[in-house]
Amino acid sequence: TTTTQESEVKPEEVLECLKLKPVDDLVRIQQDQLKFHSFPKRFLPVVDAQWREFPVMMDEPEALMEMGTLVKVPIIAGVNQLEGYGMLMDFTDKIGGYSNLRHVDKVKETLRQSLKFVFEEESPTVYDVMFEAIWKLYFGEPTDNNGYHRALTKKLLALFGDLKSHAGFWTLTKKLTRNSKPPAYAYVFSHRNSEFTSYFRERMEAGNITTSSLYDIPPWRDLNYVLSHVGGNESLGVVEEITKAKRSIKGTPANMEEVMVKVWTSFANYG
Repeated sequence: TTTTQESEVKPEEVLECLKLKPVDDLVRIQQDQLKFHSFPKRFLPVVDAQWREFPVMMDEPEALMEMGTLVKVPIIAGVNQLEGYGMLMDFTDKIGGYSNLRHVDKVKETLRQSLKFVFEEESPTVYDVMFEAIWKLYFGEPTDNNGYHRALTKKLLALFGDLKSHAGFWTLTKKLTRNSKPPAYAYVFSHRNSEFTSYFRERMEAGNITTSSLYDIPPWRDLNYVLSHVGGNESLGVVEEITKAKRSIKGTPANMEEVMVKVWTSFANYG
C-alpha cells in the first residue's frame, strides 16, 4: 500500500475521508484510455486519481487487518502502477545493484535476514529450516550456474516485478475481503502525472533502460515494457508453478499463507 508524498496518512484521517465521500466519488476509472481489452489480465484495474487527494492506507499489514475488523466503511487498499517494479529495484539496490542479482549468496543472505526480522523470537534452527524450505520452494536447486542465475532473476521479477495474484499486496487484500465486515477494494493508481513520470524515468535510468523514450510507450504498456527489457516477460508460467507449489506445502504452520506474505514483504522492503 502507499503513503502520501508530504506526510504519512493516519488511520483516523483515512476513515474520516472515507466517511465523507462515497467510494464511487473517490474512484475514477478511465476506461477509454486504458483499453482494458489489451491490458494484461494479471493486472488490477488502474485508478486515475491524484496522488495527494486519494485516501490511502498505512502500509503495515497488521494495522490494515485490524482496521478491517473494526471499521464500518469500505476499505481501499492501493499501490501505484510502478510500485511492484519499484520493490524489485529497491531490493536490488540493497544487494548492490541489478547486475549483482547473479550473486546468489547475497540474495540468500537477504532472505535469511528477512526471516530473522519476521521470526525474531525464534531460535536460529527455525531460521535455517524456514530458509531451506522457502529457498527450495521458490528457486529449487542449482543445475548450472548461468541457467540458475537467469531462473533466479526471472523468479524475483515474478515475485516483486508486478501485481500478480500471488503477490503479498494482492494476498493481503484477498484476506481483507474475506475477513472484513465492510467490503475491501484493491486498486492500482495510475502513474500518469508528474510525480509518477519522474519516478518512472528514474527507475528506467537506474535499470539502464534507454532503448526508447518514456513518451513513446503507450500508457497501458509502460510496466510491461520495463519488465520486458529488464528480465523478459515470461513469468506467467512461473506464477502458476509457484502457486501450485504453495498449495502443496505441508508440515508447516497452519497460517503459512500469512507467514509467506510477511516473509516476502520483509524480503522486499527490509532486506
